[in-house]
Amino acid sequence: MKIKSNKVDFYKTKYSKYLLIDLIRLESLEKYINSDNSHYLSYFDITLITCGEGQFCLDEKKYELEKGLVIFSSPGQIRKWDFEKVPKGYVLIFEKAFLASFFSDPVFIDKLSFFKRDLKNYALQLDKSDLIHIVGIFKNIESEIGNIKDNDDHILRALLYQALIWLNRKFKAAELLQNQTNRHICNFIDLVSVKFKREHNVSFYANELNISPGHLNDLSKSVLGISAKKYITERILTEAKKFLVLSDSPVSEIASELGYIDTSYFIRRFKNETGMTPISFRKEQNL
Repeated sequence: MKIKSNKVDFYKTKYSKYLLIDLIRLESLEKYINSDNSHYLSYFDITLITCGEGQFCLDEKKYELEKGLVIFSSPGQIRKWDFEKVPKGYVLIFEKAFLASFFSDPVFIDKLSFFKRDLKNYALQLDKSDLIHIVGIFKNIESEIGNIKDNDDHILRALLYQALIWLNRKFKAAELLQNQTNRHICNFIDLVSVKFKREHNVSFYANELNISPGHLNDLSKSVLGISAKKYITERILTEAKKFLVLSDSPVSEIASELGYIDTSYFIRRFKNETGMTPISFRKEQNL
């Protein structure tokens, strides 16, 4: 690998022959990635993190480094590393011609989900078993490159093809799951905005979405950062505060409007969440 200013080109004759694929240990690239300058590549790159902390920025999208993280980058994308200690892992790099010259499908690379431009996410998080599987493929590629002989590229193409297909399946599955997750949360938010004055229980919304209350809570925590119950409560509180500030309605009337039959229960809930009673809140806001 050699550097031209902020552009990194492929070192095609590194192994005393013209080879358009390489598998490199990430920690051996410290002098290339431990820089304050951003850079871009002239080739495709798949970086797998096995250990480390910090951030990786790709086209202004930031990814927290953690075990099992896979980051995909295409030629020309702007990259920047940010870490205190160089992370460990594997970097699989190749040029399009390495596969295009062999397979009958010249646009195979272009059809891979993770190499498409303008994605919202260029990363994939693998679980323990999937990490073990892909590390095994990467080590096979590393071994084959280490023992490369003349006219012995085909097994490397087969291994690269295997890695790309397997990672593409995982990436598409993660995309589908994320889309389903976002759909459920979007529908949950829409439902709450319509029903929150009468429906305060997570079970109601979960039933409407045809998922379990536990699953809805997990999705809410993952996407919104709070539980589904907390989201419903905060929506009710927002409306309660608006009534208290913008109207002269008695607390009992506001409680009833928000679906609370027992006014004292509403007052207790309000105080538990805000640290003050509705009347105290109204007085403080109207000073």
